[in-house]
Amino acid sequence: MEISRLAQSKRNIISLNMDLERDTQRIDEANQKLLLKIQEREDKIQRLESEIIQTRGLVEDEEWEKENRTTMERERALQEL
Repeated sequence: MEISRLAQSKRNIISLNMDLERDTQRIDEANQKLLLKIQEREDKIQRLESEIIQTRGLVEDEEWEKENRTTMERERALQEL
């Protein structure tokens, strides 16, 4: 009687261990998918940051050109006076 209970307990433990291994594998797979999504989003963030920096540089260049043009126009106007 005791031996059959121990044998059943062993089978139950083996079954639970197999379930745990399957669950662990599913969690690992889900984690890999999440890590991939995180990496993709980090890459997108870096691209967007780069675009923002480039755009800011273009805006600054345009503003400098406008200021420079205005200054040159004022200098010409002063010279004409």
